[in-house]
Amino acid sequence: MNDANSLRFSFSRTVTRPSFIEMAPFLYQESYGAAMIRGNAELKNGYNYNIDLRYERFDQQNSNNMFSITGYAKILEDPIERTQTLSGGAAVHSFQNADTGVAAGVEVEFRRELFRDFRVGANASYMYTNVQLPEGGAYTNAQRSLQGASPYLVNADISYAPK
Repeated sequence: MNDANSLRFSFSRTVTRPSFIEMAPFLYQESYGAAMIRGNAELKNGYNYNIDLRYERFDQQNSNNMFSITGYAKILEDPIERTQTLSGGAAVHSFQNADTGVAAGVEVEFRRELFRDFRVGANASYMYTNVQLPEGGAYTNAQRSLQGASPYLVNADISYAPK
């Protein structure tokens, strides 16, 4: 747009590969808990379609000062979800591919130089997620939020960078 303002658009397709723990076809116990885990060798790679639109405004007097707002969306094919079943009266955790998922949100960020070499910054995000589990399972909710995704994220920092 100009030296003080920028608008960025991006689209990408990424792959989420199952980890060794998620695929290991044997039963093991986590070292930090009592949970038993069995991997799933049938897991498929997940594919993600990402779209981002970001507006940034920079202070023309001091390029260390910045404000930005970003909107983003992701379509998830075959996302990996953790499951729980009973085996011999004990809970066993495993993994399976969900059918589809969606993640969309907005992020606001600022950075400001307080005085020479000292800066403060913060960002806050809100994210909506939804995942559709395959039909035929014994689920309490076949459609729910994406596992492990927090709807809110807030960060702040103070930095010192001598020149």
